Amino acid sequence: MMQNVPRIQKHTVSISPFCRRFLSFALRAVSYGTVHTQTDDPNGERFSFYHRLNYVVSGNPCLLIGDRRIVLAPGCLVYLPPNQILEIDSSRPPVDLLFVNFEVGALDMLEEVRSFLQDLFPEQHVYDPDQELLAILRTIQKIGMRNQVGTGLEIQNLFENLIVHTVRLSEHFSQLQDDPVSSGGANILGKAMNYINENLGHSFRLSDMADALSISENYLYKLFVSKTGKSPAAFIQNLRMETAKQALANHSLPIKMIAAHLGYPDASHFSTVFKRTWGVSPRAYRDSLTNGHPPGGTA
Repeated sequence: MMQNVPRIQKHTVSISPFCRRFLSFALRAVSYGTVHTQTDDPNGERFSFYHRLNYVVSGNPCLLIGDRRIVLAPGCLVYLPPNQILEIDSSRPPVDLLFVNFEVGALDMLEEVRSFLQDLFPEQHVYDPDQELLAILRTIQKIGMRNQVGTGLEIQNLFENLIVHTVRLSEHFSQLQDDPVSSGGANILGKAMNYINENLGHSFRLSDMADALSISENYLYKLFVSKTGKSPAAFIQNLRMETAKQALANHSLPIKMIAAHLGYPDASHFSTVFKRTWGVSPRAYRDSLTNGHPPGGTA
């Protein structure tokens, strides 16, 4: 009679070169929170000595890199080194951010950390198409409210998880670099997101974006469908409608102004698109916020 011999599967936890490098930096989350602002820098001199990750939930802050001014859109995770800030345009809808401030424990490795972060964040920001990074940051906010034993360790683990997911996201986008259609080995999808961010307040055609990226309209269309699950037009409209919902929370902003800032010079057309997307008009949606019963649904 055969004995019942247990079957054991054991897997070794291997530490990759990336993990060893990352752990050696001793990055430590220092603080976290949310920001709602329309006129001021969202972090200011309060965090001038820290490195910062800002996630744009709504609004369009501006990132200054040299003489370039990049208008960011919701869904961007932005890295800011010490003493750098985001610029807020008071004429635009208010900005909502989630942030984590962190410091580098390995002071003798500052240059290597700077190089690592520059590779991780092309042009200091990365787009989060599936909102995985947003989910981690919201979990940090939620856990932080508990203030229990071990909360600080949980937040540190989530912060490191945020960095790991950002690395994976960057690698996902960098796979486009070897595509023979891409121009000069550039990150086409990343450049497309930058173009959309910079032109969200203007009316533009798919051909305009394709020309700016030196690729064909057909390739750009297939790229968006493959990576975001939406056509470029649907993706851009969804982004505008999500931004519109956030902007309507500011009752001092006329609906006509919100429409213009989102590339709809005709406010009635904006209202039609908004109602088709969310099931209510912009005015009705704003009123529902006042009553405390905003309609649900996703675009």
